[in-house]
Amino acid sequence: MTEKKFRYAEGRVSDTIQFITGEMEVFKKHFGNIDWNSYRLMDIIQARAVERIVENILTALIELAGTICIQHNRSVDSYSTALKEAALVFGFEEKSAEEFSRLAVYRNKLAHRYLDIKWDVIKTFIKKQPIIKEFLKRVIEAE
Repeated sequence: MTEKKFRYAEGRVSDTIQFITGEMEVFKKHFGNIDWNSYRLMDIIQARAVERIVENILTALIELAGTICIQHNRSVDSYSTALKEAALVFGFEEKSAEEFSRLAVYRNKLAHRYLDIKWDVIKTFIKKQPIIKEFLKRVIEAE
C-alpha cells in the first residue's frame, strides 16, 4: 500500500531540515565551546541567543516529527510521542526513540521559561546533538 501524500507536507520536510541544520551550524559556530562558566558570564543578549537557538531547533524537530507522523499515518497525542513515533519510523530502536522523545520536555522547559534549568537544557542539547544528527540523516536519506 502506498503512503498517502499530504499537501501540507510537500516541501515541509526539506525546509524544516534546512532550518534545523542551519540553526545547528549557527550554534556550533558561535557557541560550540559553551560551558557553564561561559554561559553564566554571558550578557543577557548572548544568553538569550543561546536559549533561542536551542529552542528553535527543538521546536522545529517537533514540527518535523509531526509532519512525518502525518505522512506515515501515525496518531500522536503529544510532542514527546511525535518525536518517538518519528524516530521509530526511521528505524531507531525503542530505547533510542525514547531518549529522542525526551527532547520535547527540554523544549518545553525553554519555551515556558523555567528559569532555573535553562543551562541544564542547553547542556542536554549539546549531549543529544549526535542523536539529532542521526535522525536528520535518516530523514534525508528517506526523502
